Amino acid sequence: MNKRLTLFLAIVATVLGLLTLLTQKKYRSDMRSGSRSQSVLRIPANQMLRIEVKTDYWNSFSLERDESGKWALVEPSREAADESAVNRLIDNLSDLPILAEFDSPVDDTERYQQYGLWSPRGEILVMTADEEVLLQFGSDSAMPAGVYCATNRDDKIHVISTDAFETLVAPLDHYRLKRSPPQE
Repeated sequence: MNKRLTLFLAIVATVLGLLTLLTQKKYRSDMRSGSRSQSVLRIPANQMLRIEVKTDYWNSFSLERDESGKWALVEPSREAADESAVNRLIDNLSDLPILAEFDSPVDDTERYQQYGLWSPRGEILVMTADEEVLLQFGSDSAMPAGVYCATNRDDKIHVISTDAFETLVAPLDHYRLKRSPPQE
């Protein structure tokens, strides 16, 4: 083989290796960059008026806050809600930390398929006096203990913790007020 060609191939291989290394470092730093202190929704708890949770047909429900600030289940039936469970949900929604964040591809179809958002595992619609924000949950992320999610606010894909996801999509019975059996 020609020595010149060998030298040229060695230089090309070195340059490609360096580019790969730099790209991976930039990707990792983007994933770790200051986004940890940011929240996905950025909606204060006191501005939330209605929350609709949809995981499947049997576990879809809506919570609504009345004028006095009390939360109640309004769908599928109108009944009192467990305040502590609702407060955990609201706290998680208002301060849902981002483990990683990155821009999505230009084509939404690709984004939704790649991150499991084409058929989301769950959706939460948060309504305030001024806006409605839809939060969709996709598949487990490549990061350990993470779930992909997206909002209708921007074209970013967020990764949230699996624990936060499980809290957010707790079933309807979790929010029903537990009544103690009548005492004899």
